[in-house]
Amino acid sequence: MLVLDVSDPEGIAQAAAQVDRLDVLVNNAGVSLSLDPPAGTGVEEFRRTYETNVFGVVAVTNAFLPALRRSPRPRIVNVSSGTASLTWSTNPNPQFAPGTAAPRPTGRPRPPSTPSPSCTPRRWPTTASR
Repeated sequence: MLVLDVSDPEGIAQAAAQVDRLDVLVNNAGVSLSLDPPAGTGVEEFRRTYETNVFGVVAVTNAFLPALRRSPRPRIVNVSSGTASLTWSTNPNPQFAPGTAAPRPTGRPRPPSTPSPSCTPRRWPTTASR
C-alpha cells in the first residue's frame, strides 16, 4: 500500500514511479474544511477542498494509468461519502438537512442491497486514445 498526499504533484509522481503494474487503484482522499454555509466560507477553503477532492483524484488517477494499463483487469475505485451523493441531496426525501454536512436521523438505515450511486462501478479505458 502506498500512502501519499494527493495535493503534492512530486509525491504523486514518486509514488507512481514505484509501481510497475497496478490491478486496483483506490482513491480515498477527501476533506471538508468548513461546515459553514457557502456564503460564510472563504474562497481559499473551497480551493483547498477542490484541490484534494477533485484535482487530487484526477492527478493520482492520471499518474497511475500507465501501471493500470499493464494489468489484465485494472480497476479504479473512487470512495465517496453520502454527503457527495447528488441523489441523496436532491431527491424528495434528502438524507442531509439543507446547509449541513451531517445526515438527518431517519430512524431507519439504508438497506445494504441499495448501493449509493457514488459507488457504482465504472469501466475505465485501458488503452490510450491519443
